[in-house]
Amino acid sequence: MKKISLKAISIAAIALMLALTATQSSASGQGKARKIEGTWRTSGTVINCQTGATIASFLGLNTFMQGGSMFATGASNPALTSTGYGVWEHAGGPNFTNTIVSFRFNADGSFAGTQKVTRQIELDASGDQFSSTNSLEIADPTGNVIATRCSTETGHRLE
Repeated sequence: MKKISLKAISIAAIALMLALTATQSSASGQGKARKIEGTWRTSGTVINCQTGATIASFLGLNTFMQGGSMFATGASNPALTSTGYGVWEHAGGPNFTNTIVSFRFNADGSFAGTQKVTRQIELDASGDQFSSTNSLEIADPTGNVIATRCSTETGHRLE
């Protein structure tokens, strides 16, 4: 009878140690460095891809949801661009890819086409900041690409 009790106590003690270790790891945020899920405040600069000249600056909010969906707000002129909807994927280590599509509108409110942003995102070691290099395709209402742009962006986890 004593052997069974000692064995049960040993198993319970090991289980408790494992549970405490898992709780401590998640509380210290070590797993956050590889996770993009959550809401981020972003700022970026649209640049001419050939010359590097600044075209516009923008602020935004991005929400990355578990499973690979996301949405984004913000543009150099948010009155002329809808909320963007997109997908993201883990590309290994601290790297992620992300594609966002938004509708564009003319000043009179008529449909002007779409904007597609493709981003290469890298999280920093803390998992609370990211930087990205982005390419933009601007299309007319029929889907023909009429302009391309590049941009850089930084994000800070909203907490």
